[in-house]
Amino acid sequence: MMVLTTEENETISKLPYLRQFPSTWWLRAATIADSPRFPHRGIMIDSSRHFLSVNILKRQIDLMAQNKMNVFHWHLTDSEAFPYTSAKYPQMSAKGAYTPKHVYSIDQIKDVIEFARLRGIRVIPEFDTPGHTGAWFAFQGLLSLCYDKNGQNTILSNIIDPTKSANWDFLKNFFGEALDLFKDNYFHFGGDEVSSDMIECWWAT
Repeated sequence: MMVLTTEENETISKLPYLRQFPSTWWLRAATIADSPRFPHRGIMIDSSRHFLSVNILKRQIDLMAQNKMNVFHWHLTDSEAFPYTSAKYPQMSAKGAYTPKHVYSIDQIKDVIEFARLRGIRVIPEFDTPGHTGAWFAFQGLLSLCYDKNGQNTILSNIIDPTKSANWDFLKNFFGEALDLFKDNYFHFGGDEVSSDMIECWWAT
């Protein structure tokens, strides 16, 4: 038995049509030569800054499948909120999410990953680091103390402190757990804001 890819199934789904008299379904005869131009065809959803329910995420994944997109870039954490649930560090979402309702449980994350997999879509998570980590404050000592030009600790701590060995242990354990959960070969770590955070914090300390 021939097994079709998700993209092939989606192409074939466009062929049936309904004839009015009599009301019957027909299948168009066609010769199809179709292949993707790009191996990475995806979108990014930032549900850290703008929390979206699992049902809305699934609706978006269904729309992606209909349009033969294959990568769901899930931006899970940022300065504003930490909705991702870690089994090893549950305090991160308990303290870092907008509210207790604005959190993705481990079962919900697994559900989204499996829902996407069945539609031929990879889920690549983004954990913005080492900057944009203001919502990671639940792990004590993780964030750098940042000082203004007058030497006052008044600037928002928004970047990880790399001088503490405990922070490296935390990151190893945290991302080891996340790798086991998502299983994709790629993660996204942001990084675009690090240079500005370094100037504002690391270099001024």
